[in-house]
Amino acid sequence: MTTPLGLRQRIRRWLRDAVEPGAGDAAPKPAVLEPSLRRTLRRQLVEHRREAARLLAAGDTDAAERELAWIEHTTALLAAESGRVRVGLGVALLCLVLLSIGIIWRPGGLPVAIESTVSAVALHLAADWSAPAQSPALAVQGVELGGDLKLAAAGLALPADVFGLTLAPLADAPRRLRVRADHLAAGTALGLDAAGIGPVLAVGGGSLRGRIEAQGVRLTAETGQAEQSLDLGRSRAEVVRFTLGGHPDNPGELALETDAPWQLGGLVVDRLRFERERGAQGRFVSTIRGGEVRVLGTGEVFALRERDRLDVGAVRDGRLRIAFEPAQRQYRLRFEGRVQRLLTGPDGFERNRAPTLLERVYHQQQLALLWGAAVFLWGLFWGLRGWARGS
Repeated sequence: MTTPLGLRQRIRRWLRDAVEPGAGDAAPKPAVLEPSLRRTLRRQLVEHRREAARLLAAGDTDAAERELAWIEHTTALLAAESGRVRVGLGVALLCLVLLSIGIIWRPGGLPVAIESTVSAVALHLAADWSAPAQSPALAVQGVELGGDLKLAAAGLALPADVFGLTLAPLADAPRRLRVRADHLAAGTALGLDAAGIGPVLAVGGGSLRGRIEAQGVRLTAETGQAEQSLDLGRSRAEVVRFTLGGHPDNPGELALETDAPWQLGGLVVDRLRFERERGAQGRFVSTIRGGEVRVLGTGEVFALRERDRLDVGAVRDGRLRIAFEPAQRQYRLRFEGRVQRLLTGPDGFERNRAPTLLERVYHQQQLALLWGAAVFLWGLFWGLRGWARGS
């Protein structure tokens, strides 16, 4: 059996480049078989195997060895080519998978800044909070406390078992009534609501410590037996220190009657919820009145309208400042931190606003120099490679 001269030369060239890459004077080039040549070689392999078997049966060992040598080298060439094809397909598939992940996956840890006005907010403290030493107490017209309550006051005989405390002004007496929150323990579930005549703080799963400066007020303590009333400090102000707690399902409450602004700043939180339960069916409604969410990684800004839902999931490195605005009976809050998800929109039509991995990478401005340097080095490499081959 004979092989056409042109095919034989092509085979010899591909064998030299692929199987013996050190042969020849010039630097070897990667062997990439043309599809037509690959099909021809496979057909020729079948014919050469048959010819080698015939020659061996006829006893012509020299000719059979030449056929077997051709078969061996051609099989090696096709195997090497198949390996390169498989590697190429594998790399292409890997790139496709990575691109799909980049387009679809929305990773957590999304840095955001939220500025909003709400009628209520629930949060969970990730670290202890203490009031600044010079922060003033809040002037109020009335105070109510209820829940797991502990009281202490120098010179006052207060009941030991108290689950409710009310302070209201006395008529025709010099009045001084101020409240200061001093400490919130880590792990406290704190809810703030503006539905009443002032801020209402619900404390569950932790504790709130504070103090009340009272003069010209009536203190009414609710115990397990009955109510006990005590008129406090017509001549001087008394200081009542309290610790308030409760279970998350049955929190303690601190209700303040005031027309003065009030705020809590520097709260470290790991959970935020902007909703309130309404009705006996356990239906939750949004408490958002307006605002915006800014994605710090991409610069995108999303407006929040009244009654919009906002779901951020778990929070990391969350810093919160919240202020009570008495004229509007609402809270204004500012939050910065990393959130697990970002869903906003009307109830039932929430949209996932978290950017995909590809979008986050694209908007990383600090990577612009890296991308530019990579493109420059790639061009430089190919330029030097072409120059070296040309020389």
